[in-house]
Amino acid sequence: MLTWVRRGRLDADNWTPADIPLDEEQERYQLEIVDALDGTTRRNLSLTEPLYRYSLAAQTTDFGATPTRFAVRLRQMGRYAAGLAAMATFTF
Repeated sequence: MLTWVRRGRLDADNWTPADIPLDEEQERYQLEIVDALDGTTRRNLSLTEPLYRYSLAAQTTDFGATPTRFAVRLRQMGRYAAGLAAMATFTF
C-alpha cells in the first residue's frame, strides 16, 4: 500500500495535526511506477485519493516477476499545472 500526505498552496502552513484544507477544485495525483534499474515507467496512474494498493499481481504484470526494487514518482495535480515530483525507491 502506497500512501502520502496531500500538500497545499493556500493556508498550508498550519501546524495543527489536522489535515489542511483542499485548495484545488479536485484532489488529483499522477503516480508512476518506475523500474529502478533502467528508469522505464512501468505503470502510469491518475488517482483521486492519496493512496494506491500496488498488488502483487500488478507488480508481476509490470515487471514479469515480483520485483526486488522499484521506484515511484508522484505529482499532485493542480488546476493549472502538475506539482514537482516526489520520488522514492523501495527495495525488498
